Amino acid sequence: MFNPRLLKIGFVIISLLIVVVIINCNSNKNPLEFVPSNLIVDTTPVDVVAPKAGSSPLAFFIIVTTDTGDPLLYSFSNKSIWLELQNAIGEPIGITPDSFLVRYRISTPFLLDVGIYYDTITITSEKALNTPLYKEIKLSIGSELKVTPLLFEFSGATFGNNPRPQYMKISSSSSENYAYTISADSSWLNIPITSGVTSDIDSFPINVDLSNMGEGFYSSNITITADDFMNSPVIVPCSVSVSPWVSQPSPLHEDLQDVFFEDVNNGWAVGFLGDAHTRKGVIINTVDGGQSWGVNLFDNNNNFGLDTTLFGAVQFIGDTGWVVGENGLIIKTIDHGQNWSKIQNGLQDTLINLNNIFFINSQLGWIVGDLGTILRTTDGGDSWTKMPQITSLGLYGISFIDEQNGWVCGIVDNILRTSDGGLNWTKQTVPPSQVIGNSYDFNDIDFVDINHGWAVGKLGYIVNTINGGITWEVTQLDNRS
Repeated sequence: MFNPRLLKIGFVIISLLIVVVIINCNSNKNPLEFVPSNLIVDTTPVDVVAPKAGSSPLAFFIIVTTDTGDPLLYSFSNKSIWLELQNAIGEPIGITPDSFLVRYRISTPFLLDVGIYYDTITITSEKALNTPLYKEIKLSIGSELKVTPLLFEFSGATFGNNPRPQYMKISSSSSENYAYTISADSSWLNIPITSGVTSDIDSFPINVDLSNMGEGFYSSNITITADDFMNSPVIVPCSVSVSPWVSQPSPLHEDLQDVFFEDVNNGWAVGFLGDAHTRKGVIINTVDGGQSWGVNLFDNNNNFGLDTTLFGAVQFIGDTGWVVGENGLIIKTIDHGQNWSKIQNGLQDTLINLNNIFFINSQLGWIVGDLGTILRTTDGGDSWTKMPQITSLGLYGISFIDEQNGWVCGIVDNILRTSDGGLNWTKQTVPPSQVIGNSYDFNDIDFVDINHGWAVGKLGYIVNTINGGITWEVTQLDNRS
């Protein structure tokens, strides 16, 4: 029976013999002498991606030659039905120099499912020294599921408001639209949808519910699943840190410098609005533990004759309260903040900033400020006396445990102590800063009894004493900035 395919193969073999004889004759070589050759083929692996039921990746040619230029009979093959190899004569053989087409078939004769497929093209010649040669083919079916962001981190406080929502967006790496499902592992993670389509361009909120969460660190995952994506499922880690501190609403978006609470409900905070040239002092107060705040703004009409005002510290004892600030300002109220009056500070230099205030009772109090200023009152703040100056550096923190024993602190490494109600002060020794070229620059100090106290400063430094300040130990927080 006549076989057309055998005829083609025979034709190729005869043609090869004729070509070999012609080349060898032209080279004055023995026609029966064979010159060893190597096949030259680009064997670089191929890695392509295609969507399910979409268009096939672009076809490409593999060129086959020899290093001697002599023609060689070769063959090519593969195993997968989704990868088709074809040359000009429609047979898996050829004569170098030659090429054959590599074509992907992802929809016919059957639909390739989502996944990763591998095949190897083998090129062989019995007369070549370096065969067989292999070209690896990797085909990924299915678009990539794109999720942004890939991590959610929340923070909140016990009994506080839920954190602000963060937003997730899900899309596809291709133009095709695919359905997906989404779920969360924990009940405290709230997602407004359970499924969607990648054509939806709008993001959606991810919320955290703190109502049943105590102090601690919680972690969970959001899982997005889609059958038509090769990287499904995508797992997005989520966490929330719940601290014992409660973030409370503030009526201002400007700087607040100090806060003082008389009890669990009644509190005060002071600061300023505006910039260095136009700022105005502000006092806010709450009667419901900080859930709401009233504002008392000291503008040009009631700014105590000053062009600008910054309120730096506040304290109340009963209905009487005091506020100190820049330019030597001291104001006092005796009706729980309804009305305020300016108090003379007893200073010759009226431009000295006063930074903090402390009353041990309704009559005896102290103020610290720039240039080592320490003021003392024994009449409830109606008049003030400057204490002997033992430093020219700014002082910012003040703490007394009784009418006699107190400490103040300030920039560089200044911690001063008094044992006679502030009439005289001595400097205490603090270990040098561990950061070369930096000092502690203490911002505040607090003692709970005559032995135990702490001072805080820049770079996350905390120093503490257990013997009234005779010696101090230094700690630096790990999350310093």
